[in-house]
Amino acid sequence: DQDYERLMENLRDNKGILPPEPIQVVVPYTYATVHAAATYISTVLLGKKPVFGLAAARGTEVDSARYMEQVLQYNLDESQGQEMLWQQIWDGLSYSFGAQRISWEDTYGPVMRMQGMQRKFEDGLMYSGNRLTAVDPYNLFPDPRVPLHQCNKRGDFIFTRMELSKLALYDMEKSETLKWVEEACKNSGRPREDDKPSQRRVRIGQSGGLLLTPADVTGFMAVYEGTVRLCPKEWKLGDKDTSELWKFTWTKGGQIMQAEPLGMLHGMHPYSIQEPNSL
Repeated sequence: DQDYERLMENLRDNKGILPPEPIQVVVPYTYATVHAAATYISTVLLGKKPVFGLAAARGTEVDSARYMEQVLQYNLDESQGQEMLWQQIWDGLSYSFGAQRISWEDTYGPVMRMQGMQRKFEDGLMYSGNRLTAVDPYNLFPDPRVPLHQCNKRGDFIFTRMELSKLALYDMEKSETLKWVEEACKNSGRPREDDKPSQRRVRIGQSGGLLLTPADVTGFMAVYEGTVRLCPKEWKLGDKDTSELWKFTWTKGGQIMQAEPLGMLHGMHPYSIQEPNSL
């Protein structure tokens, strides 16, 4: 405007050269506010041990509740669950919901054992327990007929999309978690040009450049995983005529690599979804 031009004219030096243009500084107040809120919430919820406190239903079960607290805390520490819970809190404030996939994992690898006075390494069970995995909000496909935070109880299905390498898929097949991986890799083919990365990158300003998308990397495939409530008899998957949860894993080419009963006693989809603004 005229005031700005008049001010710049007054700032000319003796040689008539204008000073450099002022630098625009963007202060991310919204980001700072959300980050402060997430830090406060995570400090309150995760700043104690055990994180998941349990209460005994009867006086004779007090010791059992304490032992279970120790097991849950061990699972959380060994699987770096605090980082996943932080991500869920952050997503809840940024996207109005945050999701976690809860799975049971057996990890095998080199284990040290003592034989006399010598140490010996051999393959063995390194970790067996729960593992939390943060779900990208743009790669979550819940049952839209129920509220998000109730979908793991009332919904008929929850699916997620993830990018996995062929080597990881073959390892899962060797551990008898998946089947028909070779057929899945052949049917999936190369990523299509319209396989766009998650919009999470776009929101943080990293939609390209040095960050490669899964479509740019060979050997990575889009894998879909989820659980469905179905009647096995109607689907010709057994003789049971009441509904139960089944777990499915397949690639975008349509090749199913896993189809089996979920087999968890709680009878819910193995996902935790929180909505800060649901009530």
